Amino acid sequence: ARKSKASSAVEWSEATVPLGKIFLALDNPRHEPVETETEAIERLCNDEEVYPLARDIVRHGLSPLERLALVPVDPKKPSSGSYYVAEGNRRVCALKLLVDPDLAPAKLRKGFEKLSQAWASPVNSITAPVFRDQDAVRVWLDRT
Repeated sequence: ARKSKASSAVEWSEATVPLGKIFLALDNPRHEPVETETEAIERLCNDEEVYPLARDIVRHGLSPLERLALVPVDPKKPSSGSYYVAEGNRRVCALKLLVDPDLAPAKLRKGFEKLSQAWASPVNSITAPVFRDQDAVRVWLDRT
């Protein structure tokens, strides 16, 4: 894992994480918080055009110009290996639905099944910066 230390002393490390160990943020700043990942998927699909994004990922892959950011699910046990998305909720949602179309809202399930079958280069893990907690990533999120 590569470490970086910015002048503000915000540390992060880079990790490759299986998609199944990455969970959607339930408190996306653009929306009211939700209670479950299923609710987050429903909201993202309804309000954030996840299906067209998934179609684009199938055609072109993930953009090399856009990175994800992750924070440990339990900041006291960062080595647990499970993470929340701090940046990239839509992209992770699209990937999750491509890998497992059964997670998609019923009205979109068949579409995600077709996309999944056409996906020549499935993504099963993500390489991303991992920050110690939400406060540590905030300095970078505020810049975008």
